[in-house]
Order: sequence, then structure tokens, then C-alpha cells
Amino acid sequence: MKKILIMTFCMILLLPYVLAGERETVKSGKYKPGGTFTVDDLRVQVADLNNQNAVTLIIDEERVKITEGDCTNIQGYEFCLTAVSQSDEMHPRFDVYLYEYVIDVFLDIARVSITQTPEKTELGVNEKTDVTVVFENHGAATAQQVSWEQTSEGLIATDSKDGCYFHDDKVGWSGTIFSERTHECTYVLQAKTPGKYDLKGTLQWFDGKEHKSIDTKLAMEVGQFVIVIEPSLEKDTVQVGEKTDLTLKYRNTLEKESIDNIVTFIPLQKGLTMKSVDKPLFQKTDRFEWDDFLRLLETKEVKLRIIADAEGTYTIPVIVKFNWNQQDQEIKKEVTLRVEKPTLTVSITPSEVESQSEVNFKLVISNPLPQKVKKVAGTISSQLLQDPLPIAAEEIDSKKSVIVEKTIVTPYIDGETTYPLRLQASFILEDGATHHVDQMIAIKVKPKPDVIIGPIPDVVENLTENLTENKTEVKTVEQVIEKEESSKLTNIIIGVVLILLLGAGFGALTWWRKYQSKQKIEKGMERHEQQKSDSGK
Repeated sequence: MKKILIMTFCMILLLPYVLAGERETVKSGKYKPGGTFTVDDLRVQVADLNNQNAVTLIIDEERVKITEGDCTNIQGYEFCLTAVSQSDEMHPRFDVYLYEYVIDVFLDIARVSITQTPEKTELGVNEKTDVTVVFENHGAATAQQVSWEQTSEGLIATDSKDGCYFHDDKVGWSGTIFSERTHECTYVLQAKTPGKYDLKGTLQWFDGKEHKSIDTKLAMEVGQFVIVIEPSLEKDTVQVGEKTDLTLKYRNTLEKESIDNIVTFIPLQKGLTMKSVDKPLFQKTDRFEWDDFLRLLETKEVKLRIIADAEGTYTIPVIVKFNWNQQDQEIKKEVTLRVEKPTLTVSITPSEVESQSEVNFKLVISNPLPQKVKKVAGTISSQLLQDPLPIAAEEIDSKKSVIVEKTIVTPYIDGETTYPLRLQASFILEDGATHHVDQMIAIKVKPKPDVIIGPIPDVVENLTENLTENKTEVKTVEQVIEKEESSKLTNIIIGVVLILLLGAGFGALTWWRKYQSKQKIEKGMERHEQQKSDSGK
């Protein structure tokens, strides 16, 4: 015992000198909850991954939650949670097991981003669209000498406002953006040559320490037709029995001419049922077909309702034919619909329990389907259970849930363990169809904390044995107890002394760091004065 105390004492005395040394600044690496990295002298721990786009950090003993795109300022640094593709690799970057996000650590500098939002990304020849540009300074310093310029290949800029400019085949903006501020301007593009284009540009600024430059890009498409067709699905993934709407958006790009006799064809497919929504559409045996027209610059929408009858992946073609400038033209578009088999969703509460405990589970069975579920029957199996538990439920309305309660006794474990529970069940829908669900649920079992009640077992055992053997040994028992209490007091005194020494050590560490910082400042001032003196000469 004395040797252990001596070794502990020596380690505590050496601790301040170890901590006072240079800390290695990690420049990259992958971290998960519990992982720690340092930025200069700042210690950062990844505490928790909250959900798909947030992380909690412990920065200098302060808990901070950061969501995607947000930053927090701590002691002269900015900690930002950004997408990998947007991460600034010129600064310390820390990859976290959080999907495709990383933590970027920035000094207090200006950081400028640009977002372009066109009113339309697909244009007909000669059609125009407004493009809104937003410049944002995410940093703590003013962004100076900000300039942005972009080419307009295949299109031309015809107008601008709020500071955006255009000339020849370029658009751009220049100015200053204060910390945490934005600037917005707009320019107008007109389509000229059919094709797909990536309009490329360059954004530059001075961040307070150095000049920065990033590339920008805007994707645009110029169709070869005077009509623009945009098909879209309300939901591109549904379950059998669900519905989704197919919306066809027509747009005439001509400013001075109408287009008549526009014929649309959509083939019918096995596994899908289609019905018109807003107005009657002519349905033939193998397709939907209807005529329409578009006045100059007119936009129209047509909707069809699709009911998923069978599982599978369906490509739905849309064919539009019309005549313009005495030429027959045909536009082909398509959308993809994925139909999955019907299933139920299951969750369990509580999700964390103690070992050797009787636990009442609540199993929540939800019906996301458009039909009522008439009956559910199945089992839950797991290593946590001796035998599979039967599960049964009657009538679950569409978009509703039921709760099934079960009681089990958890086994003894000596370490935290996660057990998978497997639900295998059959369910019958309102239309009589039978389907199956096979889902895994995770449950965490923690060891029950040990509880010691009463005096030290050795003392009780010695006392009992001595009293049983001979009543005259009572004095010896008292001596044993007195010796044990004396040992406790000694340990308490040693503990207090060690705590005081530890406090003194950290006090010395704090003083040493302040001293080093003061020395750096004084040396910097000396160099500054020397440089000033030299320049004066």
C-alpha cells in the first residue's frame, strides 16, 4: 500500500510538467463519441452525435451543440459543422463519424460563401430567367475586396439589379461584407443555344490575414424545343396500395406565338393504376392520350393519380408531340417510381434497461399504410429471451398505432451489452392480402450497480468469530476495530494531502502558461520595436 501511495505521489508531482509541454495539434483524423482532439491549447471532446445533422462537443468543459451549417465561437476559434464537400481544408479539419459531415475549426477570419438560385434551371431557346445571388460572410472578421465573376456560356445576361453587373458574356459583383452579414443581388439570363451548361466563376476575398479564392458553378439547361416539359412525382417511393400524383408542367417559351395541337401520351403499365385528377383525360386500352394548347408564355399543369398495385421499380415515360414552324417535334421525358412491399414500423420503450430486472416493455406497432390492418400475429426472438415471445394485435387503422405490453426478466451481465430483438410477424390488410414484416430492434442492457451495506466484512467476520469462541476475547476484538478505524483516518489524511498537492501542481501549471504567454508578448513587442527602429533608420 505504501509503495502504491509513493508512486501516485510522484506521478502527481510530475503531472504539471508533463501538461506544460507542447500539445500536438491534430490536423486530421476520425473521431466518435468520447474521442478527443486539441486545437493549440484548446481541448475538444466529441460528446454525442445527436441526429443526422448535429453533434455535441465539450469545448473547455462547456457543452456545445452544433447543427449542420452552424458555427460557435469559443476562445478565438470558430467550430463549424459542414459537409465534406464544403469543408475548408486549409484549416484544421476533424472528421467525425456523422454521415458526411466534418468539424472545421477556423480562426477569427472572414469566410465567404455564395448561393445562386435560378427561378428556372431548364429553359427553352430565347426564354429568360431571374437568378438570385446571395453572398454570406460566416466569419468573425469583415470580408474585404470581395469580387465574383462568372461566364454565361450558351446564355447571355440581359439585366441586373442590387449591385450585380453584366458585360459581354460575364456577370459579377464586388464589394465588402461585414461579419455575419449577407448581400443579395439579381441578374437575368436568356437562353440562346440548346445544351447543358455549367456556368463557371471565381469568388475572391481578403479574410483579414490572407487572400482566398474558390470556384463557383451554376448548372443550366437550354432545351432545343420552344415547349418545356417538367414531369415530377409527389413521392418517388411508395408502398403497395399507396397513391402518388404525377404532375406535368408545360411552359411555352415563345413571347409572341401560341402553340396548338399539343398531344401527350403516357403508356399504361401492369402494376400501376392511373386516373386523371383535375380534368377528364382520354384513356385508351394501352395509354392515356389528350390534346391541349399553350398561349404565348403560358404555363399549365396536368395531374394524374398513380396507385401502386405491385412491388417493383417502374419507369414512366411521358411523350409530347406538337408542330411548330411547320416541323413536327417530339419531346420525351421520364420519371421513376419505386414501389415497396407493405410493412409495419415497430419501436420499443424503454430502450435501455438494467440487468437482473423485471422489465415491462411497450411495443409500439404503427400502420403507415393507406389501408386498415385487420390482424397482426408473430413473435419476438432474441438472446435476451429464453423463448420467443408471442405478439398479437387486432385492427390498426391507417396512420395509427397500437401498444402491445410484455414483461421479461433480464439476465445478469458484467458489462454494457446491446441485444437485437427480431420481430417476425404476418399481418392481414383490409383487402384480405397477407403480408409479412421482419424487423430488428436494438435494446441496451446495463449492469446493475453494486450496493454495499454495513461495516467492512472482514471486521464483522473477525468480531463474530472471536465472540463465538470465547467471551474473554472481547478486548482483542475492540483492538481490531480500533486498528481498522486508525487505518481509515490515515488514508483520509493521505488523500487530503494528495489533493492539496494536485491543486498546487495545477496552480504551478497555470502560472507557467501565463508566464510563457507574457514572454511571447514581450518578445513580440521587442521585435516590433526593433523593426520600427530599423525602418526609422
